[in-house]
Amino acid sequence: MVSVYLGAQQDAPRKKHHAMAMPGMGHEVHTPASDMRTALVAAWNAKKIDELANLYSESAVIILPDGKLVTGRQSIREYFQHLAGRKSHVSLISIGSDTSPDLQVEFGYFSETGTDASSGSADHSAHHMDDETPDLEGKYLLVVKRTGTDWKIQEQVLVLSTRSQ
Repeated sequence: MVSVYLGAQQDAPRKKHHAMAMPGMGHEVHTPASDMRTALVAAWNAKKIDELANLYSESAVIILPDGKLVTGRQSIREYFQHLAGRKSHVSLISIGSDTSPDLQVEFGYFSETGTDASSGSADHSAHHMDDETPDLEGKYLLVVKRTGTDWKIQEQVLVLSTRSQ
């Protein structure tokens, strides 16, 4: 998920599987939630702010790792616009999901590299996630809801993992 928290560096567990089988785990299944995750990552990494904001419903809520809320599509657009100058690259890895005809939930790990906005000369967009140590890591929860014939992100939660010292 698009983590934008600028606190102390954090670390997510390196283990990428769940101890018990969860609904939706296994091979990648194309669902509205997985399609929204893919579109979210692509739009953020390309810094296409309008595309990114349009993935969210009018009443969407993002709960940031520090507990602050960003509510409504316009506020979400402004929030991402504020972050657009950062040369970061985001990755979301799904580890499970649960689906119904009108509501889908997906959860997994997120990481963000290149979050140092002061390093204006470094272009991290050409790097691959595997080649860099993430600056921020944690878990995400994405709730996607059908509105008419469209699917939109309704809620997004980001939780940073603590780094052992």
